[in-house]
Amino acid sequence: MRLFIVARANIAFTSFRKICEACSRANLSGIPFGFSWLNRKRYSVFAPVGTPRNDGCRNGSALGYALFLLPILLLMLPHPATAHPHVWINYHVKVVSDAQGIRHLNFTWQLDSMFTDMMLEDFKLKTITEKDSAFIHDHAFVNLKNYHYYMDIKADGQAFKPQDVSNFKSYMKGKTLMYEFTVDLPKSSQKIELSLYDPEFYVDIEPPMQEMGSESGLSMMAESKLVPMASFLSVGADDGAVAPDCKGHDGDVRKSKLWGDFPVYVVSCSAKAG
Repeated sequence: MRLFIVARANIAFTSFRKICEACSRANLSGIPFGFSWLNRKRYSVFAPVGTPRNDGCRNGSALGYALFLLPILLLMLPHPATAHPHVWINYHVKVVSDAQGIRHLNFTWQLDSMFTDMMLEDFKLKTITEKDSAFIHDHAFVNLKNYHYYMDIKADGQAFKPQDVSNFKSYMKGKTLMYEFTVDLPKSSQKIELSLYDPEFYVDIEPPMQEMGSESGLSMMAESKLVPMASFLSVGADDGAVAPDCKGHDGDVRKSKLWGDFPVYVVSCSAKAG
Protein backbone atom coordinates (compact mmCIF):
# COMPACT_ATOMS: atom_id res chain seq x y z
CA MET A 1 0.00 0.00 0.00
CA ARG A 2 2.75 2.44 0.93
CA LEU A 3 4.48 2.01 -2.44
CA PHE A 4 1.19 2.67 -4.22
CA ILE A 5 0.76 5.96 -2.31
CA VAL A 6 4.22 7.18 -3.20
CA ALA A 7 3.81 6.02 -6.79
CA ARG A 8 0.77 8.29 -7.14
CA ALA A 9 2.74 11.22 -5.76
CA ASN A 10 5.64 10.47 -8.07
CA ILE A 11 3.36 10.34 -11.12
CA ALA A 12 1.93 13.75 -10.25
CA PHE A 13 5.32 15.35 -9.69
CA THR A 14 6.76 13.76 -12.81
CA SER A 15 3.87 14.94 -14.97
CA PHE A 16 4.20 18.56 -13.85
CA ARG A 17 7.97 18.34 -14.18
CA LYS A 18 7.64 17.22 -17.81
CA ILE A 19 5.45 20.24 -18.54
CA CYS A 20 8.10 22.58 -17.16
CA GLU A 21 10.87 20.74 -19.00
CA ALA A 22 8.98 21.29 -22.24
CA CYS A 23 8.74 24.99 -21.44
CA SER A 24 12.44 25.09 -20.69
CA ARG A 25 13.28 23.61 -24.08
CA ALA A 26 11.18 26.37 -25.60
CA ASN A 27 13.54 28.91 -23.96
CA LEU A 28 10.91 30.11 -21.51
CA SER A 29 11.98 30.94 -17.98
CA GLY A 30 10.63 31.59 -14.55
CA ILE A 31 9.35 28.63 -12.56
CA PRO A 32 11.97 26.25 -11.21
CA PHE A 33 11.20 22.56 -11.36
CA GLY A 34 12.44 19.56 -9.46
CA PHE A 35 11.36 17.59 -6.47
CA SER A 36 13.25 19.77 -4.00
CA TRP A 37 10.91 22.74 -4.45
CA LEU A 38 7.73 20.68 -4.68
CA ASN A 39 8.40 18.67 -1.55
CA ARG A 40 8.46 20.19 1.91
CA LYS A 41 11.68 21.00 3.76
CA ARG A 42 12.39 17.49 4.93
CA TYR A 43 13.18 16.34 1.37
CA SER A 44 16.39 18.35 1.72
CA VAL A 45 17.52 15.75 4.22
CA PHE A 46 18.31 13.50 1.29
CA ALA A 47 18.12 15.67 -1.82
CA PRO A 48 21.26 17.31 -3.18
CA VAL A 49 22.08 20.48 -1.27
CA GLY A 50 21.70 23.45 -3.57
CA THR A 51 19.94 21.40 -6.23
CA PRO A 52 20.06 23.53 -9.42
CA ARG A 53 16.73 24.84 -10.63
CA ASN A 54 16.17 24.70 -14.34
CA ASP A 55 14.23 27.31 -16.20
CA GLY A 56 10.50 26.73 -16.26
CA CYS A 57 7.43 28.46 -17.62
CA ARG A 58 7.22 32.25 -17.42
CA ASN A 59 5.50 32.62 -20.77
CA GLY A 60 1.86 33.47 -20.18
CA SER A 61 0.21 30.66 -22.14
CA ALA A 62 2.68 28.02 -21.00
CA LEU A 63 2.44 29.16 -17.40
CA GLY A 64 -1.32 29.23 -17.58
CA TYR A 65 -1.36 25.71 -19.00
CA ALA A 66 0.95 24.46 -16.27
CA LEU A 67 -1.01 26.14 -13.48
CA PHE A 68 -4.26 24.85 -14.97
CA LEU A 69 -2.97 21.27 -14.77
CA LEU A 70 -1.32 21.60 -11.38
CA PRO A 71 -4.54 21.38 -9.30
CA ILE A 72 -5.55 18.31 -11.29
CA LEU A 73 -2.20 16.71 -10.67
CA LEU A 74 -2.37 17.56 -6.99
CA LEU A 75 -5.67 15.67 -6.78
CA MET A 76 -3.66 12.57 -7.57
CA LEU A 77 -1.76 13.00 -4.32
CA PRO A 78 -2.87 11.28 -1.11
CA HIS A 79 -4.33 13.57 1.56
CA PRO A 80 -3.15 14.75 3.90
CA ALA A 81 0.25 14.71 2.20
CA THR A 82 2.16 14.73 5.49
CA ALA A 83 0.32 11.72 6.94
CA HIS A 84 2.52 9.07 5.40
CA PRO A 85 6.23 8.46 4.86
CA HIS A 86 8.03 9.58 1.71
CA VAL A 87 11.22 7.57 2.13
CA TRP A 88 11.64 4.00 3.38
CA ILE A 89 14.85 2.68 4.91
CA ASN A 90 15.72 -0.78 6.14
CA TYR A 91 18.67 -0.78 8.50
CA HIS A 92 21.17 -3.33 9.78
CA VAL A 93 23.38 -2.62 12.79
CA LYS A 94 26.52 -4.29 14.11
CA VAL A 95 27.35 -3.47 17.73
CA VAL A 96 31.08 -3.59 18.39
CA SER A 97 32.96 -3.66 21.70
CA ASP A 98 36.50 -2.67 22.59
CA ALA A 99 38.39 -3.80 25.69
CA GLN A 100 36.43 -1.39 27.95
CA GLY A 101 32.89 -1.92 26.63
CA ILE A 102 30.57 -1.12 23.73
CA ARG A 103 32.19 1.50 21.50
CA HIS A 104 30.95 1.47 17.88
CA LEU A 105 27.68 1.06 15.98
CA ASN A 106 28.19 0.04 12.35
CA PHE A 107 25.11 0.75 10.22
CA THR A 108 23.98 -0.34 6.79
CA TRP A 109 20.95 1.43 5.34
CA GLN A 110 19.04 0.26 2.29
CA LEU A 111 16.88 2.98 0.73
CA ASP A 112 13.75 2.22 -1.27
CA SER A 113 14.00 1.83 -5.03
CA MET A 114 11.80 4.83 -5.88
CA PHE A 115 13.89 7.20 -3.84
CA THR A 116 17.02 5.61 -5.32
CA ASP A 117 15.76 6.48 -8.81
CA MET A 118 15.18 10.09 -7.76
CA MET A 119 18.66 10.38 -6.30
CA LEU A 120 20.34 8.90 -9.37
CA GLU A 121 18.38 11.23 -11.62
CA ASP A 122 19.19 14.33 -9.56
CA PHE A 123 22.88 13.43 -9.41
CA LYS A 124 22.88 12.19 -13.02
CA LEU A 125 24.43 8.87 -12.02
CA LYS A 126 24.15 5.35 -13.36
CA THR A 127 26.54 3.86 -10.84
CA ILE A 128 28.34 5.23 -7.77
CA THR A 129 32.10 5.62 -7.70
CA GLU A 130 34.19 6.50 -4.65
CA LYS A 131 34.13 10.14 -5.78
CA ASP A 132 30.35 10.00 -6.18
CA SER A 133 30.04 8.55 -2.67
CA ALA A 134 31.94 11.50 -1.20
CA PHE A 135 29.72 13.92 -3.13
CA ILE A 136 26.55 12.20 -1.87
CA HIS A 137 27.85 12.49 1.68
CA ASP A 138 28.67 16.19 1.38
CA HIS A 139 25.54 17.21 -0.54
CA ALA A 140 22.82 14.91 0.81
CA PHE A 141 23.66 12.62 3.72
CA VAL A 142 25.36 15.34 5.78
CA ASN A 143 21.98 17.02 6.41
CA LEU A 144 20.92 14.08 8.54
CA LYS A 145 23.09 15.28 11.40
CA ASN A 146 20.39 17.89 12.04
CA TYR A 147 18.07 14.99 12.89
CA HIS A 148 20.72 12.92 14.71
CA TYR A 149 20.40 10.33 11.94
CA TYR A 150 16.96 9.44 13.37
CA MET A 151 18.68 7.73 16.31
CA ASP A 152 17.65 7.60 19.95
CA ILE A 153 20.60 6.19 21.91
CA LYS A 154 21.10 5.70 25.63
CA ALA A 155 24.61 4.74 26.74
CA ASP A 156 24.81 3.71 30.41
CA GLY A 157 21.53 5.54 30.95
CA GLN A 158 22.69 8.81 29.38
CA ALA A 159 21.05 10.14 26.22
CA PHE A 160 23.41 10.44 23.27
CA LYS A 161 22.48 12.41 20.14
CA PRO A 162 25.05 11.67 17.40
CA GLN A 163 26.25 14.73 15.50
CA ASP A 164 28.65 13.02 13.14
CA VAL A 165 29.55 9.65 11.64
CA SER A 166 32.71 8.05 10.27
CA ASN A 167 33.57 5.61 7.47
CA PHE A 168 30.66 6.73 5.28
CA LYS A 169 30.25 5.18 1.86
CA SER A 170 27.37 4.79 -0.56
CA TYR A 171 26.97 2.25 -3.32
CA MET A 172 24.37 0.44 -5.37
CA LYS A 173 23.07 -3.00 -4.45
CA GLY A 174 20.90 -4.15 -7.30
CA LYS A 175 18.47 -1.30 -7.86
CA THR A 176 18.68 0.24 -4.41
CA LEU A 177 21.00 2.80 -2.86
CA MET A 178 23.00 1.71 0.17
CA TYR A 179 24.61 3.78 2.92
CA GLU A 180 27.24 2.42 5.29
CA PHE A 181 28.65 4.39 8.22
CA THR A 182 29.81 4.14 11.83
CA VAL A 183 28.55 5.94 14.92
CA ASP A 184 31.17 6.12 17.67
CA LEU A 185 29.90 6.38 21.22
CA PRO A 186 31.43 9.18 23.35
CA LYS A 187 33.06 6.51 25.53
CA SER A 188 32.96 2.77 25.96
CA SER A 189 29.68 1.79 27.64
CA GLN A 190 28.48 -1.23 29.57
CA LYS A 191 24.87 -0.98 28.39
CA ILE A 192 23.18 0.71 25.46
CA GLU A 193 19.67 1.06 24.10
CA LEU A 194 19.16 2.02 20.47
CA SER A 195 16.10 2.84 18.40
CA LEU A 196 15.66 4.55 15.04
CA TYR A 197 12.55 6.47 14.08
CA ASP A 198 11.35 9.76 12.63
CA PRO A 199 8.82 11.43 14.97
CA GLU A 200 7.15 13.11 11.99
CA PHE A 201 6.98 9.77 10.12
CA TYR A 202 8.27 11.46 7.00
CA VAL A 203 10.90 8.73 6.88
CA ASP A 204 9.93 5.15 7.72
CA ILE A 205 13.11 3.57 9.10
CA GLU A 206 13.05 0.08 10.54
CA PRO A 207 14.81 -3.29 10.39
CA PRO A 208 13.99 -5.50 7.40
CA MET A 209 10.79 -7.30 8.27
CA GLN A 210 9.35 -10.75 7.61
CA GLU A 211 5.85 -12.07 8.03
CA MET A 212 5.15 -14.57 10.76
CA GLY A 213 1.97 -16.62 11.12
CA SER A 214 -0.16 -16.98 14.22
CA GLU A 215 1.03 -19.15 17.10
CA SER A 216 -1.24 -22.05 16.11
CA GLY A 217 -0.26 -21.88 12.45
CA LEU A 218 -3.31 -24.02 11.66
CA SER A 219 -5.61 -21.64 9.85
CA MET A 220 -5.07 -20.00 6.48
CA MET A 221 -7.15 -17.12 7.82
CA ALA A 222 -5.02 -16.70 10.94
CA GLU A 223 -3.75 -13.21 11.54
CA SER A 224 -0.11 -12.69 10.64
CA LYS A 225 2.31 -10.04 11.84
CA LEU A 226 5.59 -8.57 10.75
CA VAL A 227 8.70 -9.13 12.83
CA PRO A 228 12.30 -8.03 12.23
CA MET A 229 14.59 -10.44 10.46
CA ALA A 230 17.20 -11.79 12.85
CA SER A 231 19.97 -10.88 10.40
CA PHE A 232 19.45 -7.14 10.96
CA LEU A 233 21.38 -7.32 14.26
CA SER A 234 24.91 -8.60 14.70
CA VAL A 235 27.81 -8.13 17.13
CA GLY A 236 31.57 -7.86 16.91
CA ALA A 237 34.69 -6.98 18.87
CA ASP A 238 37.97 -5.19 18.38
CA ASP A 239 41.18 -7.16 18.92
CA GLY A 240 41.41 -8.48 22.45
CA ALA A 241 37.78 -7.68 23.28
CA VAL A 242 34.62 -9.77 23.66
CA ALA A 243 31.49 -9.16 21.60
CA PRO A 244 28.48 -7.84 23.55
CA ASP A 245 25.18 -9.56 24.16
CA CYS A 246 22.38 -7.92 22.15
CA LYS A 247 18.70 -8.53 21.60
CA GLY A 248 15.88 -6.72 19.86
CA HIS A 249 12.47 -6.14 21.40
CA ASP A 250 9.39 -3.93 21.15
CA GLY A 251 9.87 -0.58 22.84
CA ASP A 252 7.54 2.09 24.09
CA VAL A 253 4.83 3.39 21.81
CA ARG A 254 5.80 6.80 20.40
CA LYS A 255 3.32 9.58 19.81
CA SER A 256 3.26 11.67 16.66
CA LYS A 257 1.06 14.69 16.02
CA LEU A 258 0.73 13.65 12.39
CA TRP A 259 0.57 9.85 12.68
CA GLY A 260 -0.67 9.12 16.18
CA ASP A 261 0.78 6.23 18.18
CA PHE A 262 3.29 3.87 16.62
CA PRO A 263 5.65 1.27 18.14
CA VAL A 264 9.42 1.55 17.99
CA TYR A 265 11.77 -1.42 17.87
CA VAL A 266 14.63 -1.27 20.37
CA VAL A 267 18.05 -2.93 20.45
CA SER A 268 19.44 -3.50 23.96
CA CYS A 269 23.05 -4.56 24.47
CA SER A 270 25.29 -5.41 27.42
CA ALA A 271 29.08 -5.56 27.35
CA LYS A 272 30.81 -8.79 28.33
CA ALA A 273 33.98 -8.99 30.36
CA GLY A 274 37.04 -10.40 28.62
